[in-house]
Amino acid sequence: MTDTSLPFGIHQSGPAVELGLRKLKDFVGEAMDIEIIQYVSPDGMECDPTKSGLFGKTAAEMYHLKNVTAVIGPTCSSSAEFIGRMAAEWNMPIFGSEGSSGAFEDKRVFRTLTKMAFDYNELSVFYLNLFSHFNWTDFTVMYEENATRLSPAVNLHNTDLARTFHRNILAAGLKSTLLEFSSQTEHGYQDVLEEANKTSRSNIYNAVHFSPRV
Repeated sequence: MTDTSLPFGIHQSGPAVELGLRKLKDFVGEAMDIEIIQYVSPDGMECDPTKSGLFGKTAAEMYHLKNVTAVIGPTCSSSAEFIGRMAAEWNMPIFGSEGSSGAFEDKRVFRTLTKMAFDYNELSVFYLNLFSHFNWTDFTVMYEENATRLSPAVNLHNTDLARTFHRNILAAGLKSTLLEFSSQTEHGYQDVLEEANKTSRSNIYNAVHFSPRV
């Protein structure tokens, strides 16, 4: 299950999957009948949180009507979280090539999910160690959630990363303020920087590369 608007997914890795499938069939011979059903969603839908139900509906149809026994994907956390909960109830394995959301750490909920990539909790641990080394204790985390010039996938990752950092900084007993800004307004950056300056000396930007220079 994937989305062609993303730089990763079955539309990119399909040939490698086919090669792996051939080798697997050569290895197991007639002992196992393997079929891969590809579902490619319309552009931009996989990472749109309001469309997660569409992926859930598709997964349910595949499970009940096509008798699938495992799911690979989807690649965006919002859809993977939706289907991961369903797969746990069906006791069906789901393999995620992304799954950066910290929610996937709860194996009581996502009992059958196997992540094939890092998550933002692991990334935040690195930064927490860095903060500890320099004895930094007070932070403002700034992010842009709805940048029109960015794809829904990038906006979703920006939001997930910022909120995960904010949550883990607080869990570590440090002080964190979470601020959302907009680059669509003339003073969007200036306003959020002035607000951050009131609360913290250390700022964490989660934005496109040119944002802090504006």
